[in-house]
Amino acid sequence: MTQSVDYEFTEADLAANRAFEITDRQRVMLQGIVSRFRRAAGWQVITMGLGVSLLVGWYFLAGGTPEAPANGASNGLVLVFAVGFFFVWAIINTVRVQRVSRALGQAQVRTAVGVVRRIEKVNAYVLERAADKPLPLSLDSPAGYRRFQEGKRYRIYYVDFKAGLVLSAERLDEAQNS
Repeated sequence: MTQSVDYEFTEADLAANRAFEITDRQRVMLQGIVSRFRRAAGWQVITMGLGVSLLVGWYFLAGGTPEAPANGASNGLVLVFAVGFFFVWAIINTVRVQRVSRALGQAQVRTAVGVVRRIEKVNAYVLERAADKPLPLSLDSPAGYRRFQEGKRYRIYYVDFKAGLVLSAERLDEAQNS
């Protein structure tokens, strides 16, 4: 899942990120991401629950016994697997939401310097670093991407979450080379 950072960061955000701190505004953005994960997980569980409810109803409409028409025994087997799958899916979603919440709740500002490159055929950018592997940048807002010029050198301030979730960035002059 791609995280959307639909705001323009300010000079205050950049100044705080230079000191490896997260502004209140950025904390609200991170909490919004956690909320979106929770809502998505909730809707997935609700949708799965409705599907299982339909299977239960279908099973009981078929008689709910092995003697029922239309392969009642196999219907029961499908029902058992569906209910089991529903509970496993609900547990996976709960663990996933807790992991996201914990990761973003304890987020620390990190920094990386490199050249921004666009990945062809995908609306995504990576920061190519000298010694490390490229850092995928999670910033799917058109407004956010307008800040970057491909091939230019930037210092990116980000939190490490699946991809580098960009908090702020600054373009480095050729003379800085740090």
